[in-house]
Amino acid sequence: MIEEGESLSYVPPEILRCVVFLGYKDSSGLEHIEGSAFWIVNESYEHHPAYLVTANHVIDEIRKKSIGVGIRFNPKSGDKADWESVCIDRWKRHPDDSVDVAILQAPLFGDHECWPIEVFFTEQSIKEDLKGIDLGDEIFFPGWFWPHRTEKNLPIVRIGNVSALRGEKVSTRLGLMDAYLVEARSIGGLSGSPVFVDVLRNKVSKEINPRAIGRFRFRLLGLMNGHFLGTEKEIDQKTNKIPKEELDRLNMGIAFVTPAEKIVEGLEVFMEGDKKASEEYKNSNRAFVAFDSAPQSNVSSQITHTGAEIPIPTEKIVFPDLKKASRKKE
Repeated sequence: MIEEGESLSYVPPEILRCVVFLGYKDSSGLEHIEGSAFWIVNESYEHHPAYLVTANHVIDEIRKKSIGVGIRFNPKSGDKADWESVCIDRWKRHPDDSVDVAILQAPLFGDHECWPIEVFFTEQSIKEDLKGIDLGDEIFFPGWFWPHRTEKNLPIVRIGNVSALRGEKVSTRLGLMDAYLVEARSIGGLSGSPVFVDVLRNKVSKEINPRAIGRFRFRLLGLMNGHFLGTEKEIDQKTNKIPKEELDRLNMGIAFVTPAEKIVEGLEVFMEGDKKASEEYKNSNRAFVAFDSAPQSNVSSQITHTGAEIPIPTEKIVFPDLKKASRKKE
């Protein structure tokens, strides 16, 4: 329930905790951050697989300088962010090259949370919330602000409004894209950030579905891809182009956002493996319940996206090459 006097405009901490930063370390060990990413989870499967999502052009920029993607995350203890490195080829891009989305499947680690796919903004959520997206609706997105270099990951939050709904594809420097346009000054480092809408903030009425109170209040609208560049100077009459140095000087204040349903489409590349893992998990969990006196050597535990510890037989587990963030440094 919403208490009398409670503010309807706030960003819950769990939204900030789903964000990490991506980059690489050079040969001298110096950190370079290229963009943001966020954790999501598919709760429809028994084993609740977790994924890290970003803009594909962030991965492409890292690929020019490194064979691995560094994930800068906040550990469960300590005052400094830590790094995990994963082979860049483990990132899978959306099958449609015009969709600027890349996804990594990996177990959640560090002091972070996943945002459930069930709380994305979709055609189904419109029916559930009795609320669609309208021009002027307020949006917000947390991510990396490169001038503010901190020991821990401290995402900033930028706020804006929906400027144009989906329709004809938008012409961007990344090509034609299916996107929302939002009035918000996205800058380098915020690419890959999750973009949210507040269902209650944007439309409060007696008709709103009570499900919108709680975690369903905040819907993931999509993923921040970039912003439009412009100049106040005239086009060069000789080349008929705007000089690049001029383009780099002016942010037009309009950003483009890939819809959340495109992220769901990108997850289809993992579907076959997820179904198999979910069935194995279900069978393993049944076996454990039936034989809870199994020798300790045959039993391990898995930390789910919620932080719950679930015992399962070790022979059923194939861990990815990411070490768990909770492991102490030697």
